[in-house]
Order: sequence, then structure tokens, then C-alpha cells
Amino acid sequence: MRTLAVKGFDDLPLFAQVEGPGAGPAVVLSHSIGGDLGMWDALAVTLRERYRVLRFDRRGHGRSGLPAGDASLQTLGHDALAVMDAAGVARAHFVGLSQGGMEGLWLAANAPGRIARLVLANTTAHLGVPELIQAGIDASRAHGMAGVANGFLDRWLPAAFQAAQPQAAAQLRATFAGMPVEGFAACAAVLKHVDLRDALPRIAAPTLVIVGGAEAPPMQVAAQALAAGIAGARLAVIEGAGHLSAIDHPAQFAELVSSFLA
Repeated sequence: MRTLAVKGFDDLPLFAQVEGPGAGPAVVLSHSIGGDLGMWDALAVTLRERYRVLRFDRRGHGRSGLPAGDASLQTLGHDALAVMDAAGVARAHFVGLSQGGMEGLWLAANAPGRIARLVLANTTAHLGVPELIQAGIDASRAHGMAGVANGFLDRWLPAAFQAAQPQAAAQLRATFAGMPVEGFAACAAVLKHVDLRDALPRIAAPTLVIVGGAEAPPMQVAAQALAAGIAGARLAVIEGAGHLSAIDHPAQFAELVSSFLA
């Protein structure tokens, strides 16, 4: 494994890692808001035998720099391209979860030559709840990330996972609680305005849509809409999985991804 020196869209430093065979096909992994590249640990173990695995901390998250203001989906997409460029990767498979999936949608529609296959996990082309997102941003600023971590993670993680894997759940809470408020706010602002519904017909990359069986009903509907809106897309449901399906059902998630990429 080696660390990459990456400057993002506006020269913001991004922390990125690459592992796996240097001559192998590349896979970019993009995490959810409030997480970091560690959420891909289990998947990376599976993929790195065959692929060059690139993963990075989103701006304002983990060891990446803190942006000065709100991000945009274009900004996040160009950050991902900067990671690919730093690794010397012209074209890669892309696996994105939640906000990472939105990045993947934007890239597949706006930089189609850079994306080979696309995995969209627990994500949507359009949230449509700007007031709810703003309330979350306001709460994080009023109470700090530690004050809002439980509310987010209890919605994202099934109770069965939290009971069976308390250390893993605690680590996720620590990651969420420890990030800068303004890093969260900058990326959460993207969620208020994201609307990629008109871009779906332009996506030509072979696409796998993954949703957790224990996800909230709106996310189930969103996954179905993605699969219907992208030509040839396949929908897979991981029974019992919540919003962070790569973490609470890592074996099933890895099997779906590795089979699809192969």
C-alpha cells in the first residue's frame, strides 16, 4: 500500500491510498458522508488480489483537507478524477456508497471515458429534502459532530448489526463524531441540491445498483428508480442490510461487487 499526494479540484489536499498489483485494472472506492476510506477495509482485501484499489478521504473527512466553503457535486467529481490522475489511472471501475454513489453518477454522465463499470450502493439521484438536510447541518453546528452522531448512525445501522458488532459500530460513531463540523457541512450542502435524474439516460457504463433490504422505503424506491433509469442496470438487494451495506454485510457486498466487476 502506498499513499498518494493529491491536490483536489481547488488544490485542496486529499489523502488517498493505492494497493494491489501495479498493472492490474483499477477500482476507485468512494465512501459515504461522515465516513472515511476505512469503511472499505473489507472490500479492499477482496479486490486487491486482482485490482489496483484506489480509495480516498473525501474533502473535509478523515485526513483530507478542510474546504473553505460548501462543496458541489462537480467539485466532488473532480476530486475523484484528481485521485485517478495522481495514480496514473485513465479509466477505472467506480464503487460509490451513498454520497460516493452520487459522485459515481456524476462521473459516469460527465466523464464517461474515465468510468468502466459503475457500482451505486445505497444512493439516489435526487433526495428532494433540502429542509431536512439543512436541519442536520444546523444541528451539527449547534451540538458538534459528537452530538449528532448517534442520530445518524442509528438510522444507518440495523439494530442487529449494532448488537452483534458493537466494536465496529463504535468505530463508525467515533469516525463520524471526530470529523470537523465544517467538513460535514460542506459536503452535506451537496445533498440539498443534488438532482441527477436527467443524467441517468446518458450513463452508458455497465451499472450495478445495490440497496439494503433494511433501508428506509424512500431509499428502496430510489434504488429502483436508478435501475430503471440507467439502460441495462441491474438491481441487487442485500437482505437485512442498512444504509452502510458494505460495512454491515461485507461478505455479501464484496461478492456482489467482485462478481460484477469480473
